[in-house]
Amino acid sequence: MPNTGRPSRDCHECRQRRIKCDLVRPGCGQCIRKGLRCSGYRDETSSLFQIATVSSYQSNHNKGPRRKRNTAGNPYPLPKVCRSRSETVNTEDRTVSIPWCKPLSEPWEDHVMPLAKDNFDFSSTFSDLLKLAEEDSALYKAAYAFGCAYLENISQSHTATSYRVKAYGTAIASMNLALHDPRQYQNDSILLGVLFLGLYEDSANAFSKWDIHNQGLIELIRQRGRDQFRRQDGRNLFFTVYNTMHNRVLTPDPRYFDEAIMWFNEIHKYCEAAEYPVLRAYIFTYHCTRICTDIQELLNTGDPDTLLLNSETILQDAENVENILYPLTHDSPVAKFTIDPPLAPRNSYIGTSVLRSNYRLRLSHHVLEFVKQASEAPSCTSQQRVLFSAIQNRCLDEIRVLRKKISRFLDLISHHRLRAFATMGSSIFLHKPNVMQRTQTNSKGTIVSAERQSRINIPLC
Repeated sequence: MPNTGRPSRDCHECRQRRIKCDLVRPGCGQCIRKGLRCSGYRDETSSLFQIATVSSYQSNHNKGPRRKRNTAGNPYPLPKVCRSRSETVNTEDRTVSIPWCKPLSEPWEDHVMPLAKDNFDFSSTFSDLLKLAEEDSALYKAAYAFGCAYLENISQSHTATSYRVKAYGTAIASMNLALHDPRQYQNDSILLGVLFLGLYEDSANAFSKWDIHNQGLIELIRQRGRDQFRRQDGRNLFFTVYNTMHNRVLTPDPRYFDEAIMWFNEIHKYCEAAEYPVLRAYIFTYHCTRICTDIQELLNTGDPDTLLLNSETILQDAENVENILYPLTHDSPVAKFTIDPPLAPRNSYIGTSVLRSNYRLRLSHHVLEFVKQASEAPSCTSQQRVLFSAIQNRCLDEIRVLRKKISRFLDLISHHRLRAFATMGSSIFLHKPNVMQRTQTNSKGTIVSAERQSRINIPLC
C-alpha cells in the first residue's frame, strides 16, 4: 500500500550513519571523503509501495491511540479478516500487484445468531426451526441468549457478560408469555427454545437453574401428548430432549419411568424401520438409567447391609441389561438390533455407539461403587466377597474398554455441538479418578486391592 511519508533518498551508508548525503552518483561525496565504499542508493520504485500481507495488515491495523480507543469497548473483538483482491499499479519499469484489504465492519452482535445456528446445523429439524424463527419469537430470543453465552465464553469480556444477562432476561420474559399462550406452548419451537435456555445455563455454568429448565422440558413432553410421536420432527425433538433431560437428573421424577414406557410404545407405533436402531438404543439407555437410579437410592442409605440384601437383584439386572427389551417384546422387529456387551471386540450400529457406551459406562461405575460398599457389610460371607471381587475387576475392565471406545468414536465426530450432545452427562464418568484398583480376596475372604494407573484423555468440547 502507498507510504504516507516520503522515504529518504540518501545512500545506504549515510542513512546508516545518520548524516546528510549529497546524493552524488555513482558514489556520494561523504563516503569518498571518509574513505568508504559507497554502497549505492535504494530503488525508488520499491520505496513507493509496500506489499501488504494478511499478517502484516492485522499486526498494524489497530496501532495508534485512536484505534485503540475505538476497539476498547468491543465485548467480542472479531478476527480481523482481510478480504484480498489484486490491484495493478504501473510504474516506469515494472508492474506491481498490490493486495487490497478491507476489515469486517459488522458489530459483534450480528454474529450471535449465526454462531447459535452453527451449533445445531447437524440436525435438519433444529436448523429448519431456527430458520423459520422470527426475531420477536421466544425461540429466536432463547437461541440469541445461548449465542451470547457462547461468545462470552470465548471473549471473557465483562461487556459481553452484560449482553448475555440482558439477552437471557429478554428470552425468559418472551418464553413465559409463549408458555401461557394456549396456541403456542405445544409448538416444536417452544420445546426447542426451552432446550436452548437449558444449554444457556450449561454455558454459563449455572447447573441449578438448568434443572429448572429440565423439569420444564419433561412437563412440555407430557403436555404435548401422543400426537408429537406421529411426526418425524416430533420424534427427533423428543429423542434429543429425552437424552438431555435424564442425563442431567440422576434421580428422575418418580413418574418418569412409567411415562417413558408409554412414550416408547407410541414411538414404536409410528416410527419407520430406519429409526429402529435409535429406538433400541434409547430403550437400552432407559434401563441403564433405571438401574443406576436404583443403585443410587441404595447408596444414599449408607447401610452396607441394605446393599447386600438387594445385591442379587441389582447385579442380575446389570448383567442382563443388554438383553432387556421391555416394553417391547422379542417378537418386535426392533429386537434384531442387538446391544453389544461392553467387552465385545466390536460395536454394531456405529451411529448410536457413543450414546450406548456412555450409558453403559455410567452403569459400570455405579455397579463398581455398589459392590465396593456391599462387600463391607458385616454379614457379607467369604463366598460373596469372592463374587464381588470378580465383579469389581470386570467393572474396571469395562470402564477401561468403554473409555477407549468412546474416545475412538468421538474422533469420528467433527461437529463440536454434536460431540457435546454425545458426551452430555457422562464427562464425570469419562474423567473419574484415574487410579483403578484391581481386587483379589485373601485366604480369609477379605478383598484386597492392587492399584494400577490407567490415564485416558478423552477429547471433549
